[in-house]
Amino acid sequence: MTRIYVASSWKHESHDEVVKALTDADYSVYDYRAQAESFQWAQIDKNFAKFDAKQQLGILENPIAQRAFVKDYTAMHEAEACVLLAPSGTSANMEAGWFIGQHKPTIVFLPKPAKLPELIYLAADNRCTTIMGIIRELNQIFELRK
Repeated sequence: MTRIYVASSWKHESHDEVVKALTDADYSVYDYRAQAESFQWAQIDKNFAKFDAKQQLGILENPIAQRAFVKDYTAMHEAEACVLLAPSGTSANMEAGWFIGQHKPTIVFLPKPAKLPELIYLAADNRCTTIMGIIRELNQIFELRK
């Protein structure tokens, strides 16, 4: 079964619908939200949003953050493609950039207008505005690889 990594912010309202649709289409989806130990910064420090730069870098050394990173990064290595749910934050965009750099198929899903167009989305294999568009593109990509 083809493994898909969904790069998304916690706030993206289409996340659960996209994961379900991909699963229903017989893709294996890494769903960080459904993990038994899904990670959020507040698990380490509830005041994380007020950290200065030194504290922001220091919190990365916390064992909870380290374990969460290893889990996500392992899932990225195991995935055969990425779907970026845009707009998203820095982490999701860096994850999608990693997939592009690894020459793994990457699709940008933009169901609603963002504040501004993103030129770098041209680096992705495709861009679409519907969930069916994601599935159609993935099916085409992986059919071509058979």
